[in-house]
Amino acid sequence: MKRIAIIGSVGVPANYGGFETLTQNLVDHLGDSNEITVFCSRKAYTKSERKKTYKGARLKYVPLKANGLSSILYDYISIIWSLFYTDTIVVLGVSGCSILPFIRLFTQKKIIVNIDGLEWRRKKWNKVARWFLRLSEMFAVRFSHAHVADNKAIQRYTAMYYGSVGHVIAYGGNQNRDTSRDYEFLTKYNYLKGDYFIKVARVEPENNIEMVLNAFSKTQRQLVVVGNWKNSTYGKTLFNKYVEYENIHLLNPVYESAEIDFLRSHATAYIHGHEAGGTNPSLVEAMCLGLPVFAYDVSFNRETTKSAAMYFQNAEELVQLLNAIKEPSLRMNWVNMKAIAQQNYQWKDIAHQYNELITGVYSESLKKAVIERINRPDRIRLRTNEFEAMIRTQGMKFKL
Repeated sequence: MKRIAIIGSVGVPANYGGFETLTQNLVDHLGDSNEITVFCSRKAYTKSERKKTYKGARLKYVPLKANGLSSILYDYISIIWSLFYTDTIVVLGVSGCSILPFIRLFTQKKIIVNIDGLEWRRKKWNKVARWFLRLSEMFAVRFSHAHVADNKAIQRYTAMYYGSVGHVIAYGGNQNRDTSRDYEFLTKYNYLKGDYFIKVARVEPENNIEMVLNAFSKTQRQLVVVGNWKNSTYGKTLFNKYVEYENIHLLNPVYESAEIDFLRSHATAYIHGHEAGGTNPSLVEAMCLGLPVFAYDVSFNRETTKSAAMYFQNAEELVQLLNAIKEPSLRMNWVNMKAIAQQNYQWKDIAHQYNELITGVYSESLKKAVIERINRPDRIRLRTNEFEAMIRTQGMKFKL
């Protein structure tokens, strides 16, 4: 049984975003055969919600927010704390990876980093923050034992800039379900009649919220955007500018999965404006629900949708797509998106890929320890049956 720490998410049970859903699914699928510790943000859970365990995983609470600038210290503390509990550390995101060179000096623990998208490219950061995040990204790639790219375009990026080929493991999206007939939500959202498009995203510049709103303001098509409008000046400004349009519905964050699934299940198509890379959980979730996809035209989105969606580069191109919609092309779009999602974005498969990667770095560590023990100066050898049991258990193949 491997001892695994998962660091960098808000925590479990998931009620926030992509990393949290990933963490919960790793616990669900790997918890029976591994000893898992999840580091959580105390700020995100009330005292009554803070449990010692979740589905067999041990929970440790750090008294900081897991996002924003505090995520750096949050990850530092979690990584150091995890050294007392685990053999393999899975770090989600690069915020705290500037500490990895120092960690590698003092421990033989194995480190796997999911570098996520290109965090340093997000428009919300100033030059100093971008420099620091780029440095952290470099440390994540160079000082981890393995790094995960959630998209082949990210893998090509790390290979080009750092000379290191990452392991491509996407996000899953099949935790969602069709709730289009739920009477409670039919009553709550009875104003959403007829065809409408939907976008679910954090209200940040790199998600091109303004571009999408601008495009729909020039059409009669209905649009629903679910986002955190009140969290920034940028969000408040956009909200005040576009809330008056009758065909545009701006909703606050929806954390109940059944409710957000209802809104997506009823939609005509999904609008995806993200440009900062990665698989993007909101995109694969929409694909798993069988929604046609209109995506911002960057390599990351083309890779996730296997170039089978409809693409736009600006508001004018999106308007043209909206005005030219035909039922056969929409039907072909959703058939392709559903098939791609079933082939590539199933959580059971994603968890299996993580387990193989964790087993690989863990086995390499054990193999090295066995060889070092056998080759010690005093020539103390393992008993034959002990050695053979270790080889058989870990599935290692090597010659001494």
